[in-house]
Amino acid sequence: MGRRYTAELQELDATYAWAIRASVVELTESVALSAHHPLISVGSGGSLTSAHFAELLHGCFTGQAAQTLTPYELITTPRYLGDTAILLCSAGGSNPDVISAAQQVLKRSPFHLFAITTKLVSPLKKRLEAANWPRCHAFAIPTRKDGFLATNSLLASLVLLIRAYESWAGLPSCLPETLDQLLHPGATRGDFVEHLHCHLGPVLDRSTLVVLYGAETKPAALDIESRFTEAALAAVQPADFRNFAHGRHHWLAKHGETSGVLAFCKEGDEIAQRTLALLPRTIPRWQVTVEPGIRGALAAVCQSLLLAHIAGTAKGIDPGRPQVPTFGRQLYHLKAMPTLYPHTNEAHERMNLAIERKSRCPVTSLEIRRQIDIWTGCYRHFIDQLAKAQIRCVVMDYDGTLCAPQRRFDGLSSSIAKQINHLLTEGVTIAIATGRGESVREVLLRHITAPENQSRLIIGYHNGAEIALLSDTSTPPGEQPLALSLVGIAKAMQASNLIVQNADIVAKGKQISLKFRPAADRVAICHEAVRVFQPHQTCGATLVTSSHSIDIIAPGVNKANVVDYVVRRLNLPNGGVDTVLCIGDRGHSPGNDADLLTHPLSLSVDEVNEDPSTCWSIAKPGLRFDLACLEYLTRLKPGKTGMRFDMTGVRL
Repeated sequence: MGRRYTAELQELDATYAWAIRASVVELTESVALSAHHPLISVGSGGSLTSAHFAELLHGCFTGQAAQTLTPYELITTPRYLGDTAILLCSAGGSNPDVISAAQQVLKRSPFHLFAITTKLVSPLKKRLEAANWPRCHAFAIPTRKDGFLATNSLLASLVLLIRAYESWAGLPSCLPETLDQLLHPGATRGDFVEHLHCHLGPVLDRSTLVVLYGAETKPAALDIESRFTEAALAAVQPADFRNFAHGRHHWLAKHGETSGVLAFCKEGDEIAQRTLALLPRTIPRWQVTVEPGIRGALAAVCQSLLLAHIAGTAKGIDPGRPQVPTFGRQLYHLKAMPTLYPHTNEAHERMNLAIERKSRCPVTSLEIRRQIDIWTGCYRHFIDQLAKAQIRCVVMDYDGTLCAPQRRFDGLSSSIAKQINHLLTEGVTIAIATGRGESVREVLLRHITAPENQSRLIIGYHNGAEIALLSDTSTPPGEQPLALSLVGIAKAMQASNLIVQNADIVAKGKQISLKFRPAADRVAICHEAVRVFQPHQTCGATLVTSSHSIDIIAPGVNKANVVDYVVRRLNLPNGGVDTVLCIGDRGHSPGNDADLLTHPLSLSVDEVNEDPSTCWSIAKPGLRFDLACLEYLTRLKPGKTGMRFDMTGVRL
């Protein structure tokens, strides 16, 4: 099993040279989406080092909280994940645990879910792509598959992650052109390894290795623990310099004759120097000193790769081919990962996840606090109202609802278009409430071709500023002067350097749109737009957000106007309370569907509001955006006086 470890080390230079030049544009976009949210980075085995390094990068570059979990810990975490970004690290994307974790976490709909692998095709990528909203960044490194331990895949992943965070921050790369310059500037690889051999022998001869680290060298220390344990090179006890002082030093007092100390520290680290100086002289130690910062953190991990080779040579073990026993293979392939809600059926799981999204609290926590019965009652009441409805009109958002955010320029999927045509043929009125202008009409006309269907499809352009039939090509008008109430706001937005540098401003009619550029810092733009807008709020204008833009709309304009329009047009009773179904993706204020999804019969395909009486997400766990919308539309079945919502698998 595996490859010769020395052969893998010989390929590191080629891997590094490739990784510092490979495109990280799409990975940078995922970093940008995650930058203002806590991050959970996930990995197991060698990929756990990648996860720890991602934790370091996220904290250093974004200032947000970050945590590393194994797949098992991710599945069993009691945390609410709706506001958290999750990164899955997997070299080959075939690790059974990370695939199980992906399947389970998909159901909980974290804010963003992305993965990094060093294999173009993998089960993990297939699983994430099937969900249609996570992103799997699959790279093809130029070297062969790793042996038993992560080597080239690990180096490539770390370099790519570093470059993506640097790119997001608008910084030049801190990485040198070659691995030699990173590891041992001014010396050859052979001389450097020989130097390590000469000085590390007494330390690595010991059966127990105490590995000390600082904040930036933690990934390297934990990589030593993983590498040495997996290859059975030594028993490793990692500890940061100060936690070591809290009793962990006692191991050396009792087992000093069988223990060595390896310390990873940065240049000028006074804590490291003073700690090592207090250890008994009889205990061998070696200090790996790297320069401060991310560059030094990477160099420390690279030294870990070499130290495993040196220890293996001394002990007659090839770390790449350590002769794994049968029970070890059986353990690796053991399918024993827990499920989210054991002993529940499909309807109960769907309800639990809907409640978690709505309450922003895991069901387990609600049970402990004895609040679950209240939320269960709210869910059942909403489902009962939806089941009783005789739906004659469906009002939907476009971007993020009828098409996923990352495919908003691709138009409608064939499945969505087919279902819309089917409902129109059945006599249902369809209304699209969108922040866009005539571009939506052009897309819909390609899919809705029958004149009788076009006459039953209504579009509310620019967040409901103009409302007309699909067949009406005069709406919205091509050139519209900006509403007087918005002129001062537009000038203020154009005067902001942060907005101008990160978004395209389109101001006409009753709307100002700030359209995000790729990899722009969307949260920073939102904060700036709110700051600029606040002095102008007295004019009655409204600021709303979507996945791709910020819109400032004139007084009296909102997507709920589209509901009012269809109620009047169809002469529906009770304001359409039990005959109009609204669907959108941004139900939480200031989302641009917040007004629309206050309607009593409203479903979200992503964000929900706090109101327990409306705006629930009840799609199949793991479905978001257009796939969730497709499920909702498919559940509409002909009834006596309108369409009924099929509750199969939803109602308890």
